[in-house]
Amino acid sequence: MKHPIILLLLVLPLLTYSQTHQNIHTQDVENFWIAYDSIRSTTDKDQQINFINKLYIDKASEGLKAFLKNKQNPDKKWVDLINNDQSFWDNVRPKTLITQARIIKLQNGIDTLQALYPNLKDAATYFIIGFRQQGGTIRNNLSIIGTEVITNTDTAGLTRICIHEYVHTQQVKPDFQKINVLTSSIREGACDFISELVLKQKLTLAYIEYGLRNEVETWRVFTHDMLTSANDLWVSTGDNPILPTRDLGYFVGYAICKSYYNNAKDKKRAVTEIIDLDYTDSIAVTDFLKKSEYEKYIISKGYNPAKKLDNEGYTSTSSQIRFSFPLFDKIITKDEKGNYMIFDIQKDTVKSISIAGDFNNWDYKNSTFQLVKKKKNTYILDIDKSKLGESGTKLKFKFVINNAYWVEPKFAISNRVTDKGNTTLFIQL
Repeated sequence: MKHPIILLLLVLPLLTYSQTHQNIHTQDVENFWIAYDSIRSTTDKDQQINFINKLYIDKASEGLKAFLKNKQNPDKKWVDLINNDQSFWDNVRPKTLITQARIIKLQNGIDTLQALYPNLKDAATYFIIGFRQQGGTIRNNLSIIGTEVITNTDTAGLTRICIHEYVHTQQVKPDFQKINVLTSSIREGACDFISELVLKQKLTLAYIEYGLRNEVETWRVFTHDMLTSANDLWVSTGDNPILPTRDLGYFVGYAICKSYYNNAKDKKRAVTEIIDLDYTDSIAVTDFLKKSEYEKYIISKGYNPAKKLDNEGYTSTSSQIRFSFPLFDKIITKDEKGNYMIFDIQKDTVKSISIAGDFNNWDYKNSTFQLVKKKKNTYILDIDKSKLGESGTKLKFKFVINNAYWVEPKFAISNRVTDKGNTTLFIQL
């Protein structure tokens, strides 16, 4: 009679362990590498596509299925990614191994999160191999981790990313078609701040370190954009060369949430209020900023609300606009296909500087809007306001070098506007 009891005592910890980690899934990573080895065994493209489908896509977990929703030709994309950069995959492979130690560390983090936030809803974490683009994303209560991205750049930060995405699964989903920069930034920054509380260690991320060093200037630029839709300049920015660092909105949101928490008497309630913030309600988000007292803090650091950002590209009199473009060593531009290019005046010849905008149907070849070199490295054009439009009109424009390279506006200026990912300058007549 003793043997069944002994057996039960031996099995019970295993059952408990299995139940504890049942919402952390790693099979997609394992399946990908099985498919990868098969793909590398042949140069036949059709056979390679068959392997990625049969061994990876057809065996997809719920997380991978959610990731693949609405994606066109993922099989061909994965095969091309593998064939075009085999050294990347060989290098990242050992890093993507999700060991039991990593799983236990993540589960401990989730347990700590639940202690901080008792209303924690069930969510599942799926480690997948994606298209080398996203480190983490969510689909409802599924947290999907792009393991090849995270482990390639920040292996030590894997648990942090997982907690960050897990917090996203608890938040009120915003309307992404209407979301402004303030809402986007607090939503992301909340996940970073809660991750810091969970892990009990300060985050050493590039955007946080930059933000702390340049907090006043960062806030000055942020206030210019925070109620606009210029999200591409602040969150999930990618490698945009006009930015001082990527994803700076994460820092601002993190700093606002940290201020909210630090000023709260009831810390546990503050955590709940941070996570439960209604991102569909712009008034609630603005009220959260006020209650955080971050603006009071940043003024104490030297921020002056009366000090505005400078204009770029023009000055104005009662009757004229003077467009001016000073050349400097490295100018960030985009070509006709939208690809970034650094125009280096030490190496590249400037043949012409023109202006394209709302006032000339964006015709950069229009002879009326060609700037003239007046003094060393500065091009100027004086034009009557009446030729541009009616008084009070807001008009977008860009400078164009050599009828080919569209100059990207600087980040810290007042007359920059972003619409559907396209950033331009503007004048107010």
